[in-house]
Amino acid sequence: MSHPAPTLETPRFQLRLFQESDVDALAALYADPEVMRYMKGPRPRELAEKQVHTFAEQFDKTGYTQFAVESKATGEVVGRVGLWPLDQTDEVELGYIVARSLWGQGVATETAAVCVEDGFRRLGLSFLAAICDLEHKASARVMQKLGFRFVRQARFYDTDVLYYRLDRGPQYDG
Repeated sequence: MSHPAPTLETPRFQLRLFQESDVDALAALYADPEVMRYMKGPRPRELAEKQVHTFAEQFDKTGYTQFAVESKATGEVVGRVGLWPLDQTDEVELGYIVARSLWGQGVATETAAVCVEDGFRRLGLSFLAAICDLEHKASARVMQKLGFRFVRQARFYDTDVLYYRLDRGPQYDG
């Protein structure tokens, strides 16, 4: 089943499906050791090439995926954000990666908030999960700002993580 792509945007960013032309930007994110520090380190370019297609396939299958975060000011892809099936569960997780040059500017919180709303309004999900490495304090702060509550330590993707959850609230009905 194919889903029409939603138009997701914030004042500063447009969230859209990844395209072939985004491989270089995604590969640059994956190659940055600081950006990937809490995700088992830098990843090869081949992963970015593969994921551009995997993200599109996931969207066609479920109506959600990781979107390219495109700056409205520059047209540059500066991250990825969105929903994804949580490792070995039937849950949906929120995830985000932002270019180091934009850290501390609220990009993850701003773009993830739109994905949370889309997950609850358009997709009708009852809750979202979010995880981060035990030491990734900045990511945990983003989750907390979005209203996620810490539930437990867990293990996903062969990594010990903090597991957060956000239940759908009445503000997303109607």
